[in-house]
Amino acid sequence: MSELFPKELLDKGYETPDGSFAWQYSDLPEVLQTIVSGNKAILGGGMSAIVNGRSLNPFTMVDEDFEFPMWSTKPQNTDEDWTSYCRRTFEESLSELDSLKLDEIIQHNEHILFRPVYAGSGDPLLLVPRDKHDHARAEAAIAAGYPAVEPVLPQLLEWLQDMNWPVAQTLATFLAGIGPPLIPHVKKIFETDDEIWKYWVIREILTESQPLTEALQTELKRIASSPTKSELEEELDVEAREVLELHRLN
Repeated sequence: MSELFPKELLDKGYETPDGSFAWQYSDLPEVLQTIVSGNKAILGGGMSAIVNGRSLNPFTMVDEDFEFPMWSTKPQNTDEDWTSYCRRTFEESLSELDSLKLDEIIQHNEHILFRPVYAGSGDPLLLVPRDKHDHARAEAAIAAGYPAVEPVLPQLLEWLQDMNWPVAQTLATFLAGIGPPLIPHVKKIFETDDEIWKYWVIREILTESQPLTEALQTELKRIASSPTKSELEEELDVEAREVLELHRLN
């Protein structure tokens, strides 16, 4: 990322642990212009807070009533060349940021910074939905197929955290059909404490895949026989028993 921006612009920003940068609102026009001048498309971005020297991601709640807003740009049109698309994402970003009316928030939160998300032509990140209604990118991911989506499988699986999200319903069948390449990513999901995410992965992915269920059978059998309190509350034990029985692994 640092190769894209001149040193004086990087010096104004805050480097996060993952190597990305966030900037103050006043620096955003220059930052976004630099991205587009580097032949990159701006996919959107979000607000980050620097708390005790640590950057919180755009989804973090800083208190009970305030969630950082994000902005997104529309996917590339079929009749739109890459350069025109990049330029449009710059204009859309400025318009979206202006519509958020952030002046009051910024005035009272000096530690709030903005982190843009961007991609070059052919970057798999272009296939990741930006919001729960982003069927265009979801359908682009499906059209690209595997292995084109391999680098962004973790991001695509994140959209199965809630099957009430419209885009989750678009992606579920496609992801289930990928099969064994999902094994390491699904195992990581089962290492989290997100029981609802596990629930939907069992129901939407493992139900449709014998190889994935076999790879997770140790954890599934543990959940089926000795569920934790939170797993019981989300009925993961029921789902685990059913998928094991479906694939004759119980």
